[in-house]
Amino acid sequence: MRRDFLNSDITLRDLAKRHGCSYRYVSGLSSQERWYPQRRELQAQQESAVTEALVERVAAKSAELAQLKALTAEEHVGRSLQVGEQLHVLLQQALAALEAQDVRQLKTAIEAWSTWDKQMRANHQIESEKVQKPLIDINVMAALPSRAELERQQKEGKTVIELKAA
Repeated sequence: MRRDFLNSDITLRDLAKRHGCSYRYVSGLSSQERWYPQRRELQAQQESAVTEALVERVAAKSAELAQLKALTAEEHVGRSLQVGEQLHVLLQQALAALEAQDVRQLKTAIEAWSTWDKQMRANHQIESEKVQKPLIDINVMAALPSRAELERQQKEGKTVIELKAA
């Protein structure tokens, strides 16, 4: 009977009915053995245990999320480096095409850059009808020597393309 009382929110009257005893008997027993203070203490211990378990779960989830964020940051850096390398290769191809005066290869490199730029805009949701600035600074392309300058350099025997200072 004591266990039923301590582990539930049952009243002494309902407890007496459940066990077929008089209320007076159950009340006297409860008073002698101090059931109400014991119930409050037991409930406080249970709430404390539940709270501690919840805090541990939250701490574990927080640590897990912190690791995910760190992995995401590392992945982001990796992707950024990969994109930078791809862009570098693309610009090298454009410079080589320009140096060789291969218009077809230069056009292919520019189209590849344009396609990449559109894809990056779509992926990062920066597509705007008002602003049509490329993600890569076009000043890099503007710094390339003109065709006449390139021909002059070839006549002089220079093989290195020098970029104009912006």
